[in-house]
Amino acid sequence: MANHSLCPMCFAGGFTGQCARCGYIMEQPDPSVLRCYTVLHNRYMIGAPIGVGGFGITYAALDTQTGTRKAIKEFYPGGIAQRKDVTGCIYINSGYSQAYSHSLERFTDEARVLHSFSGVRSIVRVDDFFPENNTAYIVMEFLTGKTLKKDYLQTPGMYPFERAQVIFYQVAEALSYVHRKGLLHRDISPDNIIVDEVGNAKLIDFGAARSFLNQRNLTVVMKKGYAPIEQYSSNGNQGEYTDIYALGCTLYTILSGQKIPDAPSRIEGNDIVPLQQIRPDIPQNFAHAINKSIAVYPKDRFQHISDFVAAARSEPVIESPRKPAAVSAVPAAIYPQRSGICNIRILSGPLKGNGIEFLADREFIVGRTNSGGTLQIPLASVSKQHLHIIYNSTKKRFVIWDGNSTNGTFFYNGQRLIPMCKYAVSSGDRLYLANEECLIEVNAI
Repeated sequence: MANHSLCPMCFAGGFTGQCARCGYIMEQPDPSVLRCYTVLHNRYMIGAPIGVGGFGITYAALDTQTGTRKAIKEFYPGGIAQRKDVTGCIYINSGYSQAYSHSLERFTDEARVLHSFSGVRSIVRVDDFFPENNTAYIVMEFLTGKTLKKDYLQTPGMYPFERAQVIFYQVAEALSYVHRKGLLHRDISPDNIIVDEVGNAKLIDFGAARSFLNQRNLTVVMKKGYAPIEQYSSNGNQGEYTDIYALGCTLYTILSGQKIPDAPSRIEGNDIVPLQQIRPDIPQNFAHAINKSIAVYPKDRFQHISDFVAAARSEPVIESPRKPAAVSAVPAAIYPQRSGICNIRILSGPLKGNGIEFLADREFIVGRTNSGGTLQIPLASVSKQHLHIIYNSTKKRFVIWDGNSTNGTFFYNGQRLIPMCKYAVSSGDRLYLANEECLIEVNAI
């Protein structure tokens, strides 16, 4: 049974019209949206609407079985259907039955696509989807951030490079999973990237996602300023380079403060100013990579997202977000003494108390393999080449990157490293491997 004393937005108790915790004020009911406290699927209690689009309404919701807040997206195409009574049931307008069925199928396809990516951190997680009220619903994790568009508009001046760099690698990580499934997102823009309070990004809205293995299934999708030339035609040959263009346009827009002209006008000669001329503070490799990603013709762009990432990766590296808290002393390295000036100490896990020394200015690998220049950690959750480390003896700092491990590498504060993104850390910094199963410390001797 629905609890009407809960805030429709944050679901705190004691609600009497205005929430003392989040400040939400109950509004006059809108006949086009579900009534607050409606229970769907015998489980999800609907709260306040948090987003309304042409084809759907998104609500705050409470999972009554787990007590967790969710976001629920309802398929509700304006102009094609309407809600006629308090039951919440949707009725199709006369003459639109075929269009409604087709659009509902696409909505359900979006749910299936997102549900298949439930383990990918940089893609919004779908927990459930079901039909009800002559329509369908998608149950998603509740994201507390804001769209990149809003974050960009609220940032004075041009968007900071360090923030844009993190967003790029995280969205690229999402796209690498999407493309490996043979799918294209086809609607990447600042509207469809959510940025949380610490700057982490998640890719949302897979309503236009389609398989690029079946070109006949690729309908025309045009978001001006972000859609490449091949999306302006039903005969356009689309591929990974299609999403690469949209991602490049997104990065160019927030970094330059200038929106890219529509693709057809660029063919006619309305081209753009190279990013490095607008933002000389951005590393050249990164700026050049963005310029290549937004080439008008597909053959001139990167063909794979991994190529885009490789070209963009450059100094400066991202600084570690924290200094580690003090922990109890751990015995010195028990491995044979070498001529190196660095060491790794293992602070937890099956090798707790062990360590190893290694040479400066040479790449060292921490992983499950046992080979030269590698610290072997015998955990199934640790990848073969989990973490890469170099100590730069000139700059007196470590540069580390996660080798696209399965279970991730984390700073001491829990923040996950972006795969293949380089970070600068200091002597004494600590890192978790594979969901905190193994804590290591890097030291310059």
